[in-house]
Amino acid sequence: MGKKALLVISAYPPKGTLYGHKMTGAASYTKNTLLELLKHLKNKIIVLAEIKDQKESYYEEGIKVERIWKRGKLNLYWKILRSVFSHKEAKNIIFAFEWSMFSDKRWHLTFVPVMIVAMRLMGKRVFFISHAVLLDADSVAGQVGAKKGSTKTKLLSLTLKSYYWLTVFASNYIVLFEEGLRQELIALTGKKDKLVTIPHGVDVVKDIMPRQKAREKLGFKEDELVLMYFGFLIWYKGADWLVDTVSRYLEKNPDQKIRLLIAGGENPRFKEDSQYQKMIDGIHTKASKHSDKIIITGFVPESDFSLYFAAGDVLVMPYRVFVSSSGPLSWAFSYGKPVVLSDELRGYFVTEDMKEGLQASGLTADNMTFPLTDEGFENLITRLNDKRLIRKLSNFSEIIRNKRSWKHAGEKYVQLIGEKNA
Repeated sequence: MGKKALLVISAYPPKGTLYGHKMTGAASYTKNTLLELLKHLKNKIIVLAEIKDQKESYYEEGIKVERIWKRGKLNLYWKILRSVFSHKEAKNIIFAFEWSMFSDKRWHLTFVPVMIVAMRLMGKRVFFISHAVLLDADSVAGQVGAKKGSTKTKLLSLTLKSYYWLTVFASNYIVLFEEGLRQELIALTGKKDKLVTIPHGVDVVKDIMPRQKAREKLGFKEDELVLMYFGFLIWYKGADWLVDTVSRYLEKNPDQKIRLLIAGGENPRFKEDSQYQKMIDGIHTKASKHSDKIIITGFVPESDFSLYFAAGDVLVMPYRVFVSSSGPLSWAFSYGKPVVLSDELRGYFVTEDMKEGLQASGLTADNMTFPLTDEGFENLITRLNDKRLIRKLSNFSEIIRNKRSWKHAGEKYVQLIGEKNA
């Protein structure tokens, strides 16, 4: 039978990249996690990933990547299960799943718990990594094109609760990135022992571009307060709210020395979604009226991360709903960059390391959050002009960077999966 293997089902970055996947952050998360596991586990690691240009199999950094399934194709589930069955040397399976990873069609979610049950019947142990938790569709009504309290959101909420309930019961363990999300699933299922919090890993970035150099390159003035949004332009992340609000603020305060840097672009996953495209058009229309103050970069390649994070003063996260641990938030921690969050993201501070970070940096949740209103934004700008607060926010990010390093995340996965279970 040969050497035992750890089997992984996930999206995966293009060969030779870490953050080169243009559709889902689950890809880079998985690769970072596996590179850490490789340092601890004696098992061979095999990733069953999506096909890019063609079906292929190769080794990269000690990990075997088998690109066998095509996103959007109904037969992808059969292909994955057939491959799982053929890998008899693998007892443990990490299934890292993010919405729309397999398809844009919501009904495809029904196949996920079915796949887990099928793998359990093969004698496999399934460690399901849930990149998001959403039980109330009313909170994302604006993204799915529905009204709060409508029949559509009620049915979608029921579907989501059923999906998570079935997934929890089918899996051996479910990994969540924040304790608040774990508590939601405990309340839904009662399966406390199956649900595990492992915070999203954070890179330790050593080669950081000097702030002055980055600003000179981008044409930003030294005395400007540069607010930064990082990542895909998505409704639930509040990209449209931020551009609208900054636009109104600039019209009301034309002499204020602030700039909005939108380091990101539209998600190609939604290119056929007319409602999404309407939101994108609105963002660009508003930004064009203040083109000297609002910059939208489009998709940011890995090589430019340092440039934008060095140039920005603070990462603003105007999310409308708390559904996951944010990749952009992790990157802010990587660069020791100050972060402020919408009130809807107070759930982050339920996780123990975040609570410890607040205490160690002399902050409260109120210092780091703001309401999604014009008045809330104006008050936020006033607060961010306080250099003492900026220093405390930077200190908080540096503390969390150490607590959430990929090294620590990898060690927690080793404890969960463990050689004893190999």
